[in-house]
Amino acid sequence: MGGSPFPYTLSASNPAFVRPVTANYLGENFGTPYVQQYNFTVQQQIGHTMSLQVGYVGNASRKLYTQRDANTPLYIPGSSTSSNVNSRRQYLPGTFGAIYELELGANASCNSLQTTFTRRLARGFSLLANYTWSRSIDILSDDPTSISAVGFVNSNNLALDRAVSSFNVPHVFSASWVWEAPRVTRWGWLGREVLSGWQLDGIMTARAGQPLNVTSGSDTNFDGNTNDRPNLVGNPVLSGDRPRSQLIAQYFNTAAFATVSAGQLYGNAGRNILQGPAAVNWDISAFKIFPVTEHQAVQFRADIFNVFNQVNFSNPNTTFSSGNFGKITAAASPRVFQFALKYVF
Repeated sequence: MGGSPFPYTLSASNPAFVRPVTANYLGENFGTPYVQQYNFTVQQQIGHTMSLQVGYVGNASRKLYTQRDANTPLYIPGSSTSSNVNSRRQYLPGTFGAIYELELGANASCNSLQTTFTRRLARGFSLLANYTWSRSIDILSDDPTSISAVGFVNSNNLALDRAVSSFNVPHVFSASWVWEAPRVTRWGWLGREVLSGWQLDGIMTARAGQPLNVTSGSDTNFDGNTNDRPNLVGNPVLSGDRPRSQLIAQYFNTAAFATVSAGQLYGNAGRNILQGPAAVNWDISAFKIFPVTEHQAVQFRADIFNVFNQVNFSNPNTTFSSGNFGKITAAASPRVFQFALKYVF
């Protein structure tokens, strides 16, 4: 029987059940995931204070956790709707709903070139810079967030979701430095006590955009999940060399996507086929310790985040049915100043 059993009164002769029943189980031959890691690195010293390191770093993940619907509905041409999903289940339709199977059915791989330049502290200056070029591939980038969640567009064909990982960032450059300002010997007390003894720190990060997964926003294959993708009918990539207002209004070519045809189960747009906005950020800080007595001091610190007030856009809306499809509606924080005063004793 359907409907809610609450408030529930137990009747041993005529117990009430709510159908369809959802269930969870561990897949057959359940084992242990594992990761194989490998790397090859070359280091070269440059002078007395500098070094360069170049390496290939990779890994292969096997038997990763996935969750699929083992009782996914059958598609019946002309008779499939969003309201009769459970009546089209393969096993005991109407009695069982989704049967969520946790299995070790996913593989992933990541390959990267990693370079690091180091300048040890000398003459009051040190530098650490790193560049990484990488590519990560999988069929699902997140563990199941719920015991009743399916992340695949087709639980019986997981290969449809094989693509670059949702966290894949192909290019990342970062640099950090420390500079101890030289002692000022001019201007008497002002030079010795106010202008001397400062330390400047900084960090800069530049990265490419993250993958964008365009979804339909509706259950186009009538399987009870709204993670389907639309059709790709053109080139979705637009030039990034456009005025900022145009980037915000339409980050990618929205006309390149179309609703799936009648009777078509899955759109031909792949997972994560677009790349989001890149980002560049500079942070710096300066601090100085002012001695008060032999065992007491005051430390002043100033931090500036996003020094150049760079506009770093968030990812655009990627839901085809949304009125904001293709639009950027948010950005990272603007320039922020922070000051601190600490008394040490």
